[in-house]
Amino acid sequence: MEERIKELEDTVQVLLKTNETQLETIKVFEQFIKDNTSLTKKFIAKFENIDNDIDRIIDQINGLIKTFNEQ
Repeated sequence: MEERIKELEDTVQVLLKTNETQLETIKVFEQFIKDNTSLTKKFIAKFENIDNDIDRIIDQINGLIKTFNEQ
């Protein structure tokens, strides 16, 4: 009976360590997701800036074309 109890205790310890390892893995994934989300937001912001720059350049070109046509 004592041997069986010892086996169960050992099994419980293994399960606890497995749970700890899984928790650490989850924490790593959570940090990865946070970092990835942050990088994605930065990328979108830069893309929006580029998009705004392109719009501004197009407006300037259209203004030059209009000025040229008026001459």
